[in-house]
Formats: sequence, structure tokens, C-alpha cells
Amino acid sequence: MEVSLKQELHNLIDSCNEETALLEAKEVLSKNIDWWNDLTPAQQNDIEKLLNEPDDLNTISHNDFLTLTQKWHTK
Repeated sequence: MEVSLKQELHNLIDSCNEETALLEAKEVLSKNIDWWNDLTPAQQNDIEKLLNEPDDLNTISHNDFLTLTQKWHTK
């Protein structure tokens, strides 16, 4: 198992403020079951696509955002 995957999960949990989502994650992780096989092939495919998607897809830097939206910040 990749260490980065664990770190990503830690980061997601740390940034989550939704108690319901955290309780569901706790339930899944505490059962330690292989839920992957319970998913349909379409669901598995969707998840694999998301995991393989670059993190910076359709994003711009903060500085580029500020430059592009500067006209909106004038009073």
C-alpha cells in the first residue's frame, strides 16, 4: 500500500467537518471489509477514473485567479 494513499485519507478526514460522513467512514474502516467487490463495474470504473485523474485538472494557480478576477475587486 502506498504511504501517500494513507496520507490522502488522513488529510481528507482532517478536513472533513461532516459528522455523518465521518461516522460512515469510521464504520467502513472499522469493519475492514472489501467493499470494492460489492460495487458495480460502472462504479469501480468511475472510482478508478477519479483516482487516476491529475490533481491539477481544470485548475489554475491562486495568483492566476487573482489576476483574472482583479476587475471584480475594484470598488
